[in-house]
Amino acid sequence: ILATGHSARDVYSHLDSLGVELEAKPFAIGARCEHPQRLIDRIQHGPIVGMAGIEPAEYYLSCQVGDRGLYSFCMCPGGQIVASVAQPGMLCTNGMSNSKHSSAFGNSGIVVTLGPSDFGDGPFAGLEFQERIETEFFKAGGSDYSVPAQRVPDFLDGRPSASLPRSSYKLGLRARRVDQLLPPAVTEGIRAAILRFDRQ
Repeated sequence: ILATGHSARDVYSHLDSLGVELEAKPFAIGARCEHPQRLIDRIQHGPIVGMAGIEPAEYYLSCQVGDRGLYSFCMCPGGQIVASVAQPGMLCTNGMSNSKHSSAFGNSGIVVTLGPSDFGDGPFAGLEFQERIETEFFKAGGSDYSVPAQRVPDFLDGRPSASLPRSSYKLGLRARRVDQLLPPAVTEGIRAAILRFDRQ
């Protein structure tokens, strides 16, 4: 078993050059959603919020819309959003928490499952799909690893954000239409997921 992770694109190319048979598989793609950690603590812990020994709260959310799975991914309580760049000129983010979970922010990926019917046939179609999105996000962020960002209500309503709140992401935010930068299937999926998760 060779367990490389989804960003090991050069490994896949090398294996292909050696004649190894490759096959595309479904994967999940989405955006990170950040919120005040105290909000999540209040929702999850209720009346015991803030008591000694109570850790920052986490959540795990999932739902099905049609044939698509939608779920929260890698929820980071008291954490931060970080750049997880695999190649120059592309932009991808992830989340992390330090051991004390002491940040004022929590964040989670909200992701949508996609398959070959979304990104095309061939073993490299999904990787090329990812590369196009990561390149567009890099450009939209100003090509300096600032991230395009949009407030959740504006994402849901399909409008630009007039301002952005503070964020844990240290390389800067730029107000952009994330709902337009993502592929339509991903935007529609995230919108459906957020509305479902809000009720949960």
